[in-house]
Amino acid sequence: MGWFTGLIKPYMAAALTGLEADYQLHQIRFLLAFIMITIGTVTLNYDWHV
Repeated sequence: MGWFTGLIKPYMAAALTGLEADYQLHQIRFLLAFIMITIGTVTLNYDWHV
């Protein structure tokens, strides 16, 4: 939630460099991690075999 509101942005490594590419890479990493955690949680909840 803090990431979406922008509260964490000043503390990110991308904020230290100030490069837009670093920020975009951070967004992609966050999105992939969020998707993997969501899929993992759903598979555990429904007892699916991965």
